[in-house]
Amino acid sequence: MPIPNPVIQTLYDYLKTQHWLEHFSAQEMLDFKTLCQQADFDLESQSKYWCRLLIHWENRNLEPHRSVHSEILAILNTYLMALHKYYQHPLSLLDPLRGKLAETQVDLQQKLLLFWRFEHDQAQERLEQLTRENDRAQSEFYTLTELADFLTQSVDDSEQLIYHALDALQGVMGAQSVALCFQPEADETPKPYFFCHGRLLQKENPQLSNSLFWQQCWQSLAHQVRTHYFSESDLPISKNFPNSEILLWQILSLSAGKKALLVASSENPYTFNGFHTWFTLAGVHIASSLNNASLNSQLNEMVIRDGLLGIYNRRYLEQRLQETFKVSQRYQRPFSVLMIDIDHFKAVNDTYGHPIGDEILKWVSQTIAERLRTTDILGRYGGEEFLVLLPETDLSGASQLAQNLVARVARIPTEQLAPNLQVTVSIGVGNYPEQVQDAEALVALADQHLYDAKHQGRNRYTAGKGA
Repeated sequence: MPIPNPVIQTLYDYLKTQHWLEHFSAQEMLDFKTLCQQADFDLESQSKYWCRLLIHWENRNLEPHRSVHSEILAILNTYLMALHKYYQHPLSLLDPLRGKLAETQVDLQQKLLLFWRFEHDQAQERLEQLTRENDRAQSEFYTLTELADFLTQSVDDSEQLIYHALDALQGVMGAQSVALCFQPEADETPKPYFFCHGRLLQKENPQLSNSLFWQQCWQSLAHQVRTHYFSESDLPISKNFPNSEILLWQILSLSAGKKALLVASSENPYTFNGFHTWFTLAGVHIASSLNNASLNSQLNEMVIRDGLLGIYNRRYLEQRLQETFKVSQRYQRPFSVLMIDIDHFKAVNDTYGHPIGDEILKWVSQTIAERLRTTDILGRYGGEEFLVLLPETDLSGASQLAQNLVARVARIPTEQLAPNLQVTVSIGVGNYPEQVQDAEALVALADQHLYDAKHQGRNRYTAGKGA
């Protein structure tokens, strides 16, 4: 049985008492036993081993607040005391080893300091980047809020809404130009709104409808931002975005199953980096605002139009009457009105029924509307009464129109609705400034002339003096 090495045994007992045996790896303990079996004390070998042991323990030290350097010094001191006791090695050998350990410890601390300084710099850089991203996010949020406010203010005017939306997009994203195009019907040519250099333009673009890019857009899912880089095959669409290198686009989902294409272009391929999320949210806001504008427009139309005939109602007519009269009065321009009534309409309802009466109302209003100018205003004034506002029309012109309308209505093919049914109208004409000087008197005069036309036998017009 081999005699155990007393130095190794002494150190083993010490490590066991201190609970430090588990700190040694198998290779470190083997190297230590080999070191103890050397006949002579080799300072260089000893220094390398203890310094290496210090480095290894520091690198794999997972215990907080553990002093590895103090542990190594205590083990080294025990080791040298055993060498002195059993082999008479001088204790002065401890000093150079302590010096080597101290140098190694300082070197390790410097490297650790450099590492933590590097980590600090990295953390500081990440913090600065997060700060920049936060500032940018706040700026984008503010701009998005401003955009939403603009769009809310423009809810009654779709073109103004589009102007504000595209203006904001171009400004925030640094785009060269932006465009919004509504999906056309099968037989229509696209007419996108282009915003560039502060101007909003709408123009026909056959190049869009003929391009593969255009066809692929409408097949894409809504509110998914896509990037398109120009190539030689993009000649048709590139004419709409000259000198551009990149397009950022998305399909907007509108009400009633309709779609719109929102596009931003730039000559710098990196302009839109980081704007995809903002562009998506902006598209959602724009789509929502366009839907609200459409709904608001429909509601406005419902408020100002007659439910049966689709022409303006009396409330709106009276509002437009006052507005038009003020303009005519300010600029001393002629203004005429026609009061029109369907002759014997109650008898038509009583004889043929209200459904036939409703059809008669529709045919008469359509016949009148077909003869009017785009600047003229037609509305339902009462049950079977119509009022026509004729700006820039003197008494002679209004009388000629009334005569023509009487003849046109008399030619309506009412036999398609019922046999022996004949529809005629009586019309009263009033004019400013030849006959009256205020709006209420103008309507009252036309109504009086209508009464005169009926009293004279109906199916005629009366304009009074000067006609």
